[in-house]
Order: sequence, then C-alpha cells, then structure tokens
Amino acid sequence: MRKTIAVVFALVCMTYMTACGGGSSSTTATTKYDTLPAPFETYSSVVGGRIPKGPLTFTNYSVSTFSGSSVGFSNHSTAVSPPAKFNRPMAVTSDGTNLYVADYLNNSIRQINIATGFDATIAGNVLGLAGSLDGTGTAATFNAPRDITTDGTNLYVADTGNYTIRKIVISSGVVTTLAGSAGAAGSVDADIGTDARFNIINGITTDGKRLYVTDSNNTIRKITIDPGVAGAVYSGPVTTVAGTPGLTGTAGATDGTQGAARFNLPQHITTDGPNLYVTDFTSSTIRKIVIATGAVTTIAGKFEPGGPGILESDSTDGTGQTARFNQPNGITTDGANLYVTDSYYNTVRKIVLPAPGAVYSGPVTTIAGGASGAAGGLTEGIGAVAKFNFPIGITTDGKSLYIADNQNHRIRKIQ
Repeated sequence: MRKTIAVVFALVCMTYMTACGGGSSSTTATTKYDTLPAPFETYSSVVGGRIPKGPLTFTNYSVSTFSGSSVGFSNHSTAVSPPAKFNRPMAVTSDGTNLYVADYLNNSIRQINIATGFDATIAGNVLGLAGSLDGTGTAATFNAPRDITTDGTNLYVADTGNYTIRKIVISSGVVTTLAGSAGAAGSVDADIGTDARFNIINGITTDGKRLYVTDSNNTIRKITIDPGVAGAVYSGPVTTVAGTPGLTGTAGATDGTQGAARFNLPQHITTDGPNLYVTDFTSSTIRKIVIATGAVTTIAGKFEPGGPGILESDSTDGTGQTARFNQPNGITTDGANLYVTDSYYNTVRKIVLPAPGAVYSGPVTTIAGGASGAAGGLTEGIGAVAKFNFPIGITTDGKSLYIADNQNHRIRKIQ
C-alpha cells in the first residue's frame, strides 16, 4: 500500500500525506569562479556551477542525525535545547559552508551551518503559513517548496504549490519570483519567465547560468537565469529540453532526442556540466540527458511492461541495466559518481557514472539503509544497519552526504 500511496502523491502532488521530492546540483568545465568556497571547485567556461574537488571518500558509510528531532518547527541545533524541528523536509543543498533545506510542510527555507549545526529560518513564514508573497526573509511566503539548489550567491526554489520558481539572495534574504505565475498551472514555454507555466515542479538544479527543472507533465525544462534586461527580476526564456507535455500519452520510458523521449514522473535532477541526470520515479530508472543535443538515454535500471512492482522494480545492485530501483528520488553527484535515494526501500545507492563512450553506468551499490526495507525506521549506524523513513533530497558539501529523511523529519549525514 505504501508504494501505491507514494505514486498517487507524485501524481497529484498537492496531498500532504506522503512525499516524493527534491535533489541538488553540481557542475564541470574550466575557468574558476570566485563565488563558492572550498571544498567546491567552480567553473565558468561553457557552463557555470559547482562540483566537489574530487570523488567523495567515506570513512565507513556511517549514518547519523545531523539536524532535526521530531515533527514541528524550531530553530537551534540538534544538540541544543530546544532542538531544531522540521516538518517533512523534502530537499537539501549546500554551498560548502551551509546546508539549505526546503522544509515542505512548514513552507519555509532553513539554513544549517555545517560547522556548528545551528539552524535558522532564512525565508518563509515562521508560523508555517502558505502563500506566494515576494519579500525579505520571513515576510516572504512559500507554498509547499519541494526542491532547492544554489549557485553560491542565490538559492533557487521549486515552489511547487505556487507553480513557480523563486530566487533567494543568500546575503539579504530577498525573495523574488523568477518564473511561472502563482496559482496558474500549465506547461507553457515563454521568452519571459513569468509568462511561462509549470505543472507540479519536482526537482531543480543549476549550472550557474541556467536552471533545469523536472515538471510532472513528464518534461525537463530549462530556465535562463539572466533575462538580459537591466533591472529585471524575472528570468529569461523558459524552454522544454526533453519530453512532451500533455495529459495523456506522454508518460513512458522511451529513450530518444528532445520531444521524442518519454519520462514517467521525473523527480529530481543534477548535473555534471555537459549532462543532466534524472531520477525517473515511476519507471524506476536513472536517465541521462546530453544538454547540447537533448539526447536521453537510460543509464541504470530497466523499465519493462507491467510497471513498478514487477521484477524490474526492486533494490538489486548490479551494473547498468542489471541494477534495479524502486522509486528513485533524490540525486546528486561528485563528478565521478551519482548518489540516489531509493525511497521505497529506504536506501541510499551509489552509481558509478558511465565510462567515456559507454551507454550504461558502472556498478550500482547500496551504501546505506536496507535493514528496514519498505517499513522504514530510524536507526543510526553503519551501512545496512542504518534505517531511513522515505529519504528524498540528497546533496554533498564535498566531504559528506546529507539526506532529507522526510518521514523522520530529520537531516541525516553519511560520512
């Protein structure tokens, strides 16, 4: 039943009973920016953005609670009374110094200092009230924010309940609407961000110049951050990179180029610079999109007729098509590997990126979770001893992984 509930939620995405949501971002190219601190290496040649300086190294895949305690709303750190509390956190991203959390049912954006663990609310109503107001800090309001990413200077939020993309200037807390229009759902590309329309926005990432979002209309959309108009607060053009929108006949698992490709409830998204990587939730696969061409391929997992729940949807480790997933959700990269939250079985998986010229990924391994299976749980420990309860968003600060453990109302850390 839990699987059915999760899929129904992903379809309607406005129910507050369960969750499936957010991811983070990364990047590659050549010339450095100065916008992000160590431990990130940042680039600007063809694309801008961030990736850690090198592949992550782990002590023993030890899982612990980094922040959060029980359902509710309070700042402070896990170690300080009163402890920090979240309400179904959906997504987490990092600039190397702080974590930023999309606190879904509190309709707020939280900041956690990595060194101290101290949590503060940087935007959104502290009473948890939903809304669509632009403003500064807690004067701004959000409606069910599901994912979040950063370019080091700004945060970009998938404000799902409002069908909009919001921007937060980290230094000032000023919140503006970049693209979409509050209360207006659809799937419309446009030259001006606020003329575009989105359906349920599940995931968001950035390469420093553009945003890429997964839309529940089974499409991947691109948003040019700079509108090219002096003083403008909205984004530039919004276009569809891959997939075809529509109410019927557009869901599937077909590889292809641009509009010929099909997705089935794409959830989260990340980038290594030249490519996008998407968790295709209902197809139980990991998809790759070459940004330059829009070519879509399946690099891990396999979809077969019959849908999730048949043999192609489980938690088997393997390589490329021999690996299996069940509701893959959050995704991030260190430039050499992908890290994915496999929500149904409450695990975190590592995927070695395809070798040059290869279609399929390298080995897929389960690095944490698994002892609880679909039932979920809350246990600190190493590898399979640890338990999660519907893990969703995942990111890295260049040293560790951080997971939005949705139904445990916590941010968990793997090191």
